[in-house]
Amino acid sequence: MWVRLRVLLALGVVIALGIADHAVAETPTFGYLERVMIYPGPVTMAAKLDTGADNSAIHATNIKVGLRDGKQWVSFDVVTKDNIIQHFEKPVVRIARIKQLSGPAQERPVVMFEICLGAIKRSVNVSLVNRDGFDHRLLIGRSFLAGHALVDSGAAFTTEPQCR
Repeated sequence: MWVRLRVLLALGVVIALGIADHAVAETPTFGYLERVMIYPGPVTMAAKLDTGADNSAIHATNIKVGLRDGKQWVSFDVVTKDNIIQHFEKPVVRIARIKQLSGPAQERPVVMFEICLGAIKRSVNVSLVNRDGFDHRLLIGRSFLAGHALVDSGAAFTTEPQCR
């Protein structure tokens, strides 16, 4: 009986590993920096794929939160590194409290964006923040990547956005 149980257990592990390898083989791999498109627009910009970040964040200026039809909305501008300015008005999904290493927690409006990375197009929550002090104006976190993309930390700009 113990021999059968061990054989069944070993067979289950082999099958599970084969399925996992197959799933990983079908998951596209991208560099830690990639060009993506954000919608509506579309606006093309470089993004840092950050597996250490839970959520995504985008460089936004002129952020103004207000009420429209009894719900919170935010108007803001996205400015690319090429100084292309795209104005957006979107409903606020939530207000995120971001813990800072130094200083008090920061509150940021969170909106929904459609983002295209390679052939992957997904809607994801994105916090609005001034990222002037950062090298990359768009950070894509695990909420977009998990289960859909692998990141090769030694590669950059391996693909172009292919979504329609």
